[in-house]
Amino acid sequence: MTSKKEWGEGTKALHTGYGPVPMDMILFRSFVPPIIESSAYPFESVDQYTKISHELEPGYHYGRTMNPTVDILQKRMER
Repeated sequence: MTSKKEWGEGTKALHTGYGPVPMDMILFRSFVPPIIESSAYPFESVDQYTKISHELEPGYHYGRTMNPTVDILQKRMER
C-alpha cells in the first residue's frame, strides 16, 4: 500500500496562495504566479467601483492598496 507523501514546510510556503487550479489558470493562464504591474483597473460602472473599493464585491481597484501579486504574498506570509 502506498502512503500519500506530505509536502514539507518549504514546499507549502512556496506554493501557498497560487496553484494550477482552474480559477488561477482561467485568470492568468500560467503555472507560476505572474507579477501584476497594473496600478489601475477597469470597471463596468461607478457602482461596481464603489462596491469593490468598499469591499462589498471582490476585485481590485488600485494597485497600491491591493493587487493579485500582493494577495499571493500575503497568503504566503500568513502561512
